[in-house]
Order: sequence, then C-alpha cells, then structure tokens
Amino acid sequence: MGATLRSCVRVAVLAAMMSVVFSAMLPGCQFPDYGMAGGSGGLSGASAAGGLAGGDPADGAGAAGEGGSDAGAGTGPGAGGAAGTEEPPPIPCAQTCVPRAPKGWEGPMAFWEAQAGGMPPSCPIGFKDPEPTDVHRGLVAPDGACTCSCSPAEGQVCDATIQIYLQFDCSNPCAQLGTRTCTSVPAACTGSQGSVRVDGATVSGGSCKGTPAKPEPARWQYDDRLCDISDEGSCEDPSQICARTPKSPYVSTLCILRGVVPGQPTPVCPAAYPNPSNPERDPAYLTFNDMRGCTACSCGAPSGGSCVGGVTVSSGTCTNPGSQFDAPYASACQKFDLGPGGVHPSHVEGNYAVDPPGTCGVATNGSPTGECKPNGSAHFVCCQ
Repeated sequence: MGATLRSCVRVAVLAAMMSVVFSAMLPGCQFPDYGMAGGSGGLSGASAAGGLAGGDPADGAGAAGEGGSDAGAGTGPGAGGAAGTEEPPPIPCAQTCVPRAPKGWEGPMAFWEAQAGGMPPSCPIGFKDPEPTDVHRGLVAPDGACTCSCSPAEGQVCDATIQIYLQFDCSNPCAQLGTRTCTSVPAACTGSQGSVRVDGATVSGGSCKGTPAKPEPARWQYDDRLCDISDEGSCEDPSQICARTPKSPYVSTLCILRGVVPGQPTPVCPAAYPNPSNPERDPAYLTFNDMRGCTACSCGAPSGGSCVGGVTVSSGTCTNPGSQFDAPYASACQKFDLGPGGVHPSHVEGNYAVDPPGTCGVATNGSPTGECKPNGSAHFVCCQ
C-alpha cells in the first residue's frame, strides 16, 4: 500500500515537472505550416462563425471550413470568364499590303479615266459600289464670238392707194385715197355702183429684235471615277492597308485623293504615291458654273416684206359700215355694187397683213461677259 502510494506520488511529481518544462518551452517552438496552419484557419473560422451565429465555436469552425472550400471552388469559373473576353486574332491580308494614305488624303482607291461623254464602269471587285466618287477634269469653255441674229420684222404696216370711179371701166375717177386707216370718201362719189382700182401697196415701219449668239456649251475633256476599297485583312506593318489590284478598265495602280479649297495651291503628291494621275496636273472637279454671255446687240431697219389682203369699201360709217365691197389688191379694174336704196361709198379701209415680213441686218454685235469656272467647295487631286 505504502509502495503503491509512493509510486503514485512520483508519477504525479514527474507529470507536474514535465508540464512546467513544456510550458516554458512553448513560446520558442516553431511548428511546421502543415497541421498548424489548418488548425489556425479552423480556429479563426470558428471565432468568426461563432460570433455571427452565436452558436458553438466548434460548429462555427466546421462551417468556416466548408465556406473556405466553396470560395476556393469559385475561383475557377472567374478565371475562365476573363479568358473569354479576349479578341480573336486578326485576319491576315489575302490581297496586297499597300501604303496607307497620308494625313489629309483619302484612299487608296481604284481609279478610272476616259474621254468625257461615256458611261463610267461599275467599281471593280474589292471596291465599293454604287457609291463611287465621280469627278471631271480638262474644262473646255471658250469665250463666245457674240455674233448677233435678227428676228423677222415686227410691227410693219401696209398702205395702198384706192381710186373710185363713177363708171364701170375705171374712167373718170371721183376720189383717190390712202387706205392705212379708215378714210372718208368725198361726196363727189355718188351712186351705189361703179368701179375701183387698188394699187401701190407698200410696207413700212417695224423693227427686228437682236439676239446675241450663245457661247459654245462648256464641256469636260475627261471623266474620272474613284472607288474606295472594301477588302478586309490585317497587315503586319500598321502603316499599310490591305487592298487588291483593280481589274481593267480601271488602272492597275491605286490612287489617293485630296480635296483642295479654291484658292489654295495644288498639293504635291506624297512620297508613297508620287505620281499625279494626269501629267498636266489638272485638278479634277465635281461640276462647273458657266456664267459666260454677251452684251446686247442691235439690228438695222427692216427691208422687204409683202402685203396680202385688200380694201373694204363701205356705205356706212367706220363704226357701222353698212353694205360692203371687198376689193383685193390688184392693178386691174374691179366693179362694185353696194346694193339698192340710194347708197353710195362713204368710207374705205385697208385690211392688209404683212406676209412674209421684212428682214433686218445686224447693226452692232455684243461683247463677251462672264466666265466659266469649275464649281464645288473643293477640287480634287489624285496621285498614284
């Protein structure tokens, strides 16, 4: 019993001593990450979970462990989503890489030119259609000769002389009268019957209108068409762009285009496209504004013309002619009969017309005025 008691005491003392030694050594010990790291995480998780739920810390540690697992599992899809936003690789140019248009220039474009007046061809394959740029060059607009043309005479009048006779054979005249206006017959011409002779019809007066000749219509010498590229493709050199070689009738050399405000000098072609599309360096334009003309011209006095018609012999007044006899123009003797009832010639009046009218010669020609200029807010220079 005593031995047993002493043995128990020694065990208790030894346990107490070891406990003191272990406690003194604990702050200086360094534990491996494995095992301890997991335990520390579990404790931290337990503390957090326990504080939020107000439950058992041990249960909180278990929940935190599961939560950490879920968070880890969630990182996979996030990385995959970021990878999905990357742009696809560029499409390599299947045509030819050519220099881009320098700043201030447009293009490169397919270029066509021909004598003006024809139908421009559609844009070639690889170039935009139906929205090409159509321009023109080589304006031909000579000054007008300003010759004058005169219209037929207007306002001419006819006049003739009528002789009235008491007999039927045009003998023993009782009156000789002009017929331009309504004229009274003298009282000496009595009787409802007799004869007349109408002769000496002449044309006088009138004028001609002078019209200056219009200048020859302005025209272009050449029509041009330019089409933007529509091919897609990436060039390794960023200073180049993907474009194909145009097919005939378009020239095989691409062209760049630049608009120039009127009054500015024509720009020099850049090094990448050094050659102008035309040797004369004529700029191309959209249209023109033709203001050419001539001052007024004049015509001389009319000459010639013929009278047709005749003279009316009436028994009444100028406003109420009564019975009438129409005497056509002729030099022959003509009988008249105004009817019964003691009537007699009371007035005569010509009813002539001028046909054909007279003509006029040119008195003065006009002088050229105005000019024809290319129109538009800008003209265009094309370089190849």
